[in-house]
Amino acid sequence: MVRAIIIAILIYSTVSAFYSYDGISTSVLGNRPCANITKDGLLIQIVADRSHYSPGDGVRFKFQMTNVSGTIVKLYFPAGIRYIFEVYKDGRKIWDKEEGGVYLPLFNVYNMTCGETLSCEVVWDQVVGAGRLCEPGEYTAVAYIATSPIISTPEIRFVIEE
Repeated sequence: MVRAIIIAILIYSTVSAFYSYDGISTSVLGNRPCANITKDGLLIQIVADRSHYSPGDGVRFKFQMTNVSGTIVKLYFPAGIRYIFEVYKDGRKIWDKEEGGVYLPLFNVYNMTCGETLSCEVVWDQVVGAGRLCEPGEYTAVAYIATSPIISTPEIRFVIEE
């Protein structure tokens, strides 16, 4: 058992990588910042519920990935964590949230069918560090699906007003 775990860790650290993408599309849907990309038959998107927030308002992010390939797409997940959301201010990460459980160094294979969509929503309460509210200004957010290799969304921009 221990040997299998060690092998899984070695495989995961060897094959994990961040893709860089061409053809990124960013836009605003109404008042909602949105960014998406299509990669290997998957339409990958991050959306925020608004582009401007008052201090202390919850910032709601939605990650969505749809199989638009016309065939089954195999996704390789380490058991546990499936989605990671990050918020940046001036290029520095100030908040992150992992969804889907705790990390275990084992793999699950998920067969994503044609037209199927996986999604996850989180809310950032604008709290950073030791319970203090973030400063007003422009922020960026990105989401990852914790497959091997890791797949990321393009970033979206939003503003915390004074």
